[in-house]
Amino acid sequence: MAKLLYHVPSFDIEGTIHGAIYSLKKLGRNEICGNKLLHPKIGCEVDYDGCEMKHLAVLSGVVFLLADTFAITSILIPNWIKMHSSEGETRIGFFYICIRNTMNYEEQCFLHSLLCQAWAVALLAIIFGIILITLTIGLIIASCFKYEVINTARWFGFSATVCFSIAAVVFPLGFDMELIGGRAYQLPKNYSAGISYIIFIFAQWITVISELLAGKVCLSNY
Repeated sequence: MAKLLYHVPSFDIEGTIHGAIYSLKKLGRNEICGNKLLHPKIGCEVDYDGCEMKHLAVLSGVVFLLADTFAITSILIPNWIKMHSSEGETRIGFFYICIRNTMNYEEQCFLHSLLCQAWAVALLAIIFGIILITLTIGLIIASCFKYEVINTARWFGFSATVCFSIAAVVFPLGFDMELIGGRAYQLPKNYSAGISYIIFIFAQWITVISELLAGKVCLSNY
């Protein structure tokens, strides 16, 4: 009785893995980690479609946009420093001074040219930060099509954080200006921080959060 012999084809697992890794290297990726790839130039995990966690990128862009909006709003509203008195309230911004009378509650705003050096530096730092955040948002959008630009976006976001931090540190140095009459980092009596300064501080912290979301890394990597 003839015996039926079944030939079981051999499967070279090791060779298949090496072939897959070689193919991935040709695509610009050099290592497998779970079900993701490690990008050789950026050094962080990316999905097979070349864009890591698109939902996280979108969230980061939205939060950056929120920080950008807060920073622009803080400049436009003339309420960085406010002063209360029996006669009314005075609000001081980078460009305008607004005075409100307690008798009729009428408010008058006019341009001033009393910007001290500290406030000028703070204003420039905020403007540079806004420009960098705007560029970061554009690069985050582009990263979903070309992932390599996320590295540039992270550095732009980090630079915006540095600019906002410089502004936050330098701005109180101007409290000794003639218009306020205080000392550096110390406001005189009846003076207090206005809503614009508070909004800017929010923008600064939101920028830090956005940077962490965009890079998915700790600040120590910088």
